[in-house]
Amino acid sequence: MNANQIIQFLTVASEKNLTKASEKLFISQQALSKAISALEEELGVQLFIRTGKGTELTDLGEKILPVTESLLKKYEEHMAIIRDVIQQHHYTITLLFEHAFMPYVIPPDFISKIGEITLKFTIADNTEYCIKGIASGKYDLGFIHKPKQLSGLVYIPVFHERPIVLMNRNHPLAAKKEIKIEDLKNVAQFLPAVSSSAVYMDYIEACIESGFYPKYVFESSDQGILARGIEANKGVVVAGGRGITENDTVISRPLVYKSFMVDMGFLAKPDYSEKLHLKSFVKSIINYYSCS
Repeated sequence: MNANQIIQFLTVASEKNLTKASEKLFISQQALSKAISALEEELGVQLFIRTGKGTELTDLGEKILPVTESLLKKYEEHMAIIRDVIQQHHYTITLLFEHAFMPYVIPPDFISKIGEITLKFTIADNTEYCIKGIASGKYDLGFIHKPKQLSGLVYIPVFHERPIVLMNRNHPLAAKKEIKIEDLKNVAQFLPAVSSSAVYMDYIEACIESGFYPKYVFESSDQGILARGIEANKGVVVAGGRGITENDTVISRPLVYKSFMVDMGFLAKPDYSEKLHLKSFVKSIINYYSCS
């Protein structure tokens, strides 16, 4: 007795009429009649009595009825489990990140390796917004520079690297192989994120430790504007090194300072690892960068 036969049996038992049952099952009355006869032959018993008023269950059919109802319920429960398993391969992750680090959050070649997944990106102007967004549950994960205060969240490190200084090839600092933080004193700079971003707060702190405050000429989260400013040789940009490409006009130099590093990772609720799709995604990103 398969699932289709169970449904046909229960429908006829409920409707007590082959015509009504066939309409409900979207098959012809003749096809349904043959199916019931085949089921009775398979079981070796008569399940229904055809009367002038319709179709009635036999005594044995009445005894089988609750058993088939139980079988159908179990079948539907199992199908629900199967659908849930399938759905796990088509999940959505809401990812919040600071604008300055968008280029290397999810590399294009990584997307092709992770299969069925939907990523919804949201840009945050500052670290505080990231923390509040994750804590409230509005977003699954944040990808940011490690904040000093986690506010009950967990930070999962992805990579640790030296920052770089982007500049025009004709800039006076371009002759240096590496830039010391004191070299940036009195140098016009563009701030590529709002000043409350954790990485730039750390950078400003490093400058103050070195005896000066960075000379910002303007601030923008528009990478196109920043690029044009560098191309016009109007200033330099301190940024993370990944996802940055040089061209005929723009070059990069490593920025060296004892305590200033770019620490990038995921911000999440403590129970994120209980959600297998989030745990798997975070692990995959970490593995990707450890091999890149």
